[in-house]
Amino acid sequence: MGPYRLLDASKNEIRVLHLKPGNSGDDMSVRLEVVSLYDHSSYEALSYVWGTTLSPKPTLVNGFYQLQVTINQQDITERSLQVPLLDDIYTSAIYVLI
Repeated sequence: MGPYRLLDASKNEIRVLHLKPGNSGDDMSVRLEVVSLYDHSSYEALSYVWGTTLSPKPTLVNGFYQLQVTINQQDITERSLQVPLLDDIYTSAIYVLI
């Protein structure tokens, strides 16, 4: 199962990424938290352009929703359920970084 717990589609659950503290040059360490959009959880969202995967380390901030990491890209069913939520995810965020 890895880092991904199944999401409950009936609760509009999403994963929020939390960046753990570290020092310059450290590998990134993150924690994923499952929240329901119905609970009005407080989070910020990171929007980005689809493209190359050559970037060695994405820049992420504590409590951000980040599509590539927070959606299990190997689970086609999950992806098909999460993509329609993107509008709600971004409009519910307290801040969106583009």
